[in-house]
Amino acid sequence: MKELEHTQIGDITEYSFVVYCLKHNIPISKPMTNNLPYDFIIDIQGKLLKVQVKTGYAGKAPDTFIFNTKSTSKNYSEITTKYYTGLIDGFITSYSEIPNKFFYIPIDESAKSAMTLYFGNKPNAKQHSVYEYDFEKMCDTDVKVA
Repeated sequence: MKELEHTQIGDITEYSFVVYCLKHNIPISKPMTNNLPYDFIIDIQGKLLKVQVKTGYAGKAPDTFIFNTKSTSKNYSEITTKYYTGLIDGFITSYSEIPNKFFYIPIDESAKSAMTLYFGNKPNAKQHSVYEYDFEKMCDTDVKVA
């Protein structure tokens, strides 16, 4: 089987997030165009949040994963880097080692280029635990789907 391309992996993360929201009765909207800095607008307890969805990948340290907090695009003559500060409310990320879990990181708590999250039992003082950013806890939703 052919290996998935980078954009396909990102699409899978985005569509998985949509399915998660639908299953948990979280209102979600997708902009009509792709040239906006956010992928979705979600309604969390009456508050609309502009979110950028990012796929996590294995970190260098054990029990960590990383997601990019910037966007880089290439055209024929240059590479453009886009930062999200002031443009979105936060990031939604997930990691394949923690299936069906999403994490919400507010933009003002994110790193500038990439952020590492720790999913082990004993984070050190410099590590950000995934449990601090658990999307389900943030939503405070009691809706459970089998």
